[in-house]
Amino acid sequence: MKVLGGTGNAKLTEEIAKELGVELVLPEFKLFANGEQRIWIPKKLGGQQVILVQSLAAPVDTHIIQLLLLIDALERLGIKQLFLVVPWMGYSLQDKVFREGEPIAAKVVAQLLSSRNISRTFLLDLHNSAIAGFFEGPNTHLSTLDLFVDFAKRQDYSENTVVVCPDIGGLRRAQNFADKLNLPMASMEKQRNLVTGEVTTGRIHGDVSGMNCLVYDDVIMSGSTLVKTAQALKSNGAKKVICLASHGVFTKPIETLFADKLIDEVIITDSVEQRVAHKKITVLSVAKLLAEPISEYL
Repeated sequence: MKVLGGTGNAKLTEEIAKELGVELVLPEFKLFANGEQRIWIPKKLGGQQVILVQSLAAPVDTHIIQLLLLIDALERLGIKQLFLVVPWMGYSLQDKVFREGEPIAAKVVAQLLSSRNISRTFLLDLHNSAIAGFFEGPNTHLSTLDLFVDFAKRQDYSENTVVVCPDIGGLRRAQNFADKLNLPMASMEKQRNLVTGEVTTGRIHGDVSGMNCLVYDDVIMSGSTLVKTAQALKSNGAKKVICLASHGVFTKPIETLFADKLIDEVIITDSVEQRVAHKKITVLSVAKLLAEPISEYL
């Protein structure tokens, strides 16, 4: 059994190998002069079980092609079984058609990764759980819910605390989080311009005055929505705004999140590798969360 990965999240790949107690194989990644990727796996893996890890983070298209090339290379090496781990699935927010003429990009990517030679794909906190159905092969959709619940309990968020759902689409996710912590819940009204992508926040449903607000979501992209949410909460008397999100994509510099001093803390996982550390950001490891269900199939 071997573990290898692309360049999408090398640190997490290494941690998963450690959790499983198996050898980590390091492929060689180079570029041809015309910009095409050149990949080589310098290990004979014929007849072995292989776990392939790749987060589809920026540059997203590069990491998708890289993953497809790795899958083909492994197939040609004659491996026995291939297990694919995608901690963060790029294009997953494009899970439906908003305007005529748009693709369902999440489905396109899922079908690209649906090789008949993949025994099982492991996915983590998809933006919409229905995306798992776009994959043609068997898959396991894992949740970071308990990881964040355990973290919140260690911080003793018990008094004067409320869970906040930043938009109606994540209502069930936030409610499950609130129920496990035995906390009340509030929700935000949010509207998105389908052309520009700009988000406007509306009324807050629930009492947040004097409360520590745990804003629970699946992903932070640019962070602009989170900042507007924090602004609305603080304007309504919130004491602290703490954001917990499975995936920290951060398409803008992290400093922009804290520029207005509205957000007090951010907790994310390492599903997307963070190149820059920040004192107000805590990163939780998902290596064990991913390794445990994988081990059941080995």
